[in-house]
Amino acid sequence: MSASAPIITGKVKYLAHGDASFLRGAEGWDVDFGLEPWRIGDGQIQPDCLRAVLTTPDRHAAAAIAGQFPIGTILSVTLHDTPAAGKAGHTAEVATLHGQVSDAQIEAYLPEVREPLQYAHPQLGTFVEDLRLSDFYTGSASWCGTPIDLILLASLEKLPEAAEHAQHLIAKDSIWQAAFEDRMYSSLYEIWHDNWNEDDEQLDREEWLARTRLETIDVDEAGNFNAFLEDGDLFWGHSIMVSGNIQTGIASANLAG
Repeated sequence: MSASAPIITGKVKYLAHGDASFLRGAEGWDVDFGLEPWRIGDGQIQPDCLRAVLTTPDRHAAAAIAGQFPIGTILSVTLHDTPAAGKAGHTAEVATLHGQVSDAQIEAYLPEVREPLQYAHPQLGTFVEDLRLSDFYTGSASWCGTPIDLILLASLEKLPEAAEHAQHLIAKDSIWQAAFEDRMYSSLYEIWHDNWNEDDEQLDREEWLARTRLETIDVDEAGNFNAFLEDGDLFWGHSIMVSGNIQTGIASANLAG
């Protein structure tokens, strides 16, 4: 850590925690604080989101820390490296967590607001822009009879192409669901059995897969997609992410945050 590393103050916009070995190949459990707005010392308020990552010894410590700072808390931390002001999507590691503080200027800060754009598709319905993210439009769909979130990852002019690929997935949902399950089981079952199965549960393939539930699919204009499944506590709350491409098929199944 630089000797001149300043204190950062910011409002907690989102909060998550997960196994650092799966998220970034490190030991311990990470607590992710999304700070927006934030500032360095008493400097100018930055409107973008700063991701501050605190590493803790284990999941119990991570959960305890996360529980202390609900969304909206104004937090003070010292980072290992000074974040670049005005750089969206910056990530930095927390050296010291100082805790909750008061900052009247951050509390009173009101970002410039505009109405989100909407994209209407004749079959898939309406997708609404998420202003927090770039090229991110959220809609909904039915997947094997169950409602899911359907996300198009594309600029406004490329949305029709992303929607066409999404339509292909939805039209063949049972085929793709079977492919998702095959890859999940082949890639993750042994990892679960050897590393995450604390209660020594004896689950066969059908029982193991029945614990999972597809929640979200995102698709871009090139036909790349990610399917996110709820893990039924198989991996202690981590999402399962199956990735691939419409043309080339399933590429991988991994744990997400």
